Amino acid sequence: MLAAELAAALDALGVDPRTRYRAELIAEEIVTNLAKYGGDTGPVEIRLAPGEAGLELAILDRGAPFDPETPVPEARDDEPGGLGLMLVRKMAARLDYGPADDGRNRLTVLIAAS
Repeated sequence: MLAAELAAALDALGVDPRTRYRAELIAEEIVTNLAKYGGDTGPVEIRLAPGEAGLELAILDRGAPFDPETPVPEARDDEPGGLGLMLVRKMAARLDYGPADDGRNRLTVLIAAS
């Protein structure tokens, strides 16, 4: 459901194809990690804020806190997974993690303007 809502919001904003691809991939990777490792996240909310520097994508949840800038073990060829956070870090111009005003986890990702 989040994917369809995100696609509709990106359409409404008229986001260019490169930024759209990055926003959808980043959201998918983060939400997948929340489902795998976040525990009881409660509802996950995605917010979009376009600006001169690019598109800000904020993901809010009540799962276990995890800063995506925290070092994680290197992905291995003989084990699946481990590439999602690496992709997010490479595609993001900036990552900001911390508590939202209401106590939820908030990850804000800046996707640089094309």
